[in-house]
Amino acid sequence: MQKKVGGLRSTEVRPHNRRLILQLLRSNGSMHRSDLRDASGLSAAAVTNVVNDLLDDGLVVERADDGAGARRVGRPAATVSLAGEARHVVAVQIGAGTYQVGVCDLNGSLVASESATFPVREEADVVLADAADAVRRVIRRSGIDTDQLLGVGVGAAGVVDPTRRINLVSANAGWEDVPIADIFERELGIGTIIEHNVRAMAAAEVRYGLGAGYESLAFLYARTGLGLAFVFDGRPYRGGSMGSHEVGHIAVPGAEGRCSCGKTGCLETVVSDRAVLEELGDGLGTSAPGASWAEIWAAAILDGDAHAIEVRDRVVAALAPTIGTIVEMLNPQLIVLGGLLADAGPHIVDPLGDAVRGRVTPWMRESVDIRATEFGPDSGLVGAGTIALDHFLFGAPIIQPRSRETVTTR
Repeated sequence: MQKKVGGLRSTEVRPHNRRLILQLLRSNGSMHRSDLRDASGLSAAAVTNVVNDLLDDGLVVERADDGAGARRVGRPAATVSLAGEARHVVAVQIGAGTYQVGVCDLNGSLVASESATFPVREEADVVLADAADAVRRVIRRSGIDTDQLLGVGVGAAGVVDPTRRINLVSANAGWEDVPIADIFERELGIGTIIEHNVRAMAAAEVRYGLGAGYESLAFLYARTGLGLAFVFDGRPYRGGSMGSHEVGHIAVPGAEGRCSCGKTGCLETVVSDRAVLEELGDGLGTSAPGASWAEIWAAAILDGDAHAIEVRDRVVAALAPTIGTIVEMLNPQLIVLGGLLADAGPHIVDPLGDAVRGRVTPWMRESVDIRATEFGPDSGLVGAGTIALDHFLFGAPIIQPRSRETVTTR
């Protein structure tokens, strides 16, 4: 019979301590061994054993202190930090009509990436084979040895099976029961995990972005469709058996557009690339060659274009009640916007924040914090890389997020 230590079997203690130290280094950057001991609650001997193992594996580096901060008594102190380039993961983001692939290091930073478009109703096997070829190109271009790759993370639109192996439904792409993880493992020979794309984006925001250290966060992403995800206590929230939050299919009063789900008047018939482009028509012109339509739209709003502002106001009016309900029910510390909502930047974020505050209970208004993701168009890729890093290296969260008051946004 295995002896238990702190509720863990003896064989689980060392892996647990290893993940704990790795998570502390990811959250805090460089740390002294004594600080790791204090933060982890482990003994000095346990910290030494883990750090030495990680040094042997090349996952961390130890450097002499530069002398900044308080002077320490005794031998010169050294700081331990993640060796960001020691290992990598492959990241794949699949949307309706577009995919992105890339390689991320241990710090969640993109080393190389590329993207492509495809016909929205293209067969899944064709799209995934093309994406696998793109992965091979990106790996070659990055110069990374495949032995350094920990695994592949895929962020997929639609409903993802809780086992993280199958894309059950992607209404906009027309896919059903696609074994995405199995296909990539067969194509690339690398372990693969799949997650809902917006849930992956939310995880990235908490690990590496605006929400670093926050206890609760909501991520709202608009592109071909509209997706929502939550993080509570550092863990992405899956919800019920379907594991999705279909905010895009909430009914909007007065909306009459036909949705890809088969209903009429869904929120994403107002808030999506297609819906906004149809509303804008040809009024944007081509005054900014090379710019995305969303950047041109934002510029038109800034210039005071009446039609562009009218479309913006319609998007804000459609979104504000839903976000207000989210605030009233769950009160997330931070709401992050991605996709076209982030593309338009403060031209959407600021009026949306004002509209939401006007809809919630007065004493909750100060808690409304809405921002655009700093990852921009790479939010899906960083998200896919994050779920791969969590699954193949860091593990499920062990350390508790710091309170909002003590967080400094990076």
